[in-house]
Amino acid sequence: MAKKLTPIEQMDYINHGNYYRGTVINSFTTLERTIEQILTSHFITNKKKINDFVYIILDRMTFESKRTSLKALNEKREKFKGFMKTKNNRYPNSKIFEEIRLLQEERNQFAHFTIMIPIEETNYVIGLAYLRDGFVPKWYTLEDIENLNNRIAEATNKIRDLFNI
Repeated sequence: MAKKLTPIEQMDYINHGNYYRGTVINSFTTLERTIEQILTSHFITNKKKINDFVYIILDRMTFESKRTSLKALNEKREKFKGFMKTKNNRYPNSKIFEEIRLLQEERNQFAHFTIMIPIEETNYVIGLAYLRDGFVPKWYTLEDIENLNNRIAEATNKIRDLFNI
């Protein structure tokens, strides 16, 4: 039988959970800023207008809008290179945009789900609870958090490489 956590251990769990939540959100913010940098460099050639574009346009766009805009930009570039879309093929690099969509779902869970507090000792470093229309728990080990942060970093690097930044 697992050891029951004391109230102090439960508070420590919450504090550590907030730390791990922050690492995931911070990693994802780097990915989002990379996408913004690519969109800005594509659309803005006048350096004096960069801040306006970021503050007026990008800051008002959802991440999903930024992701789909970048995906459309990629598809336009591929067509320019001669790619022809048919029902039997996919755009080159479509897997990275799907991975970013999946990462976005994970990020949203870290940003919006409630941290759960275990009653007993576990190997989980954070638990998140989805509470709309019922209760759905999601538990993460340290390895899960490291893997998620690595996936975000890999996606960021692939996007940088794809757009040569």
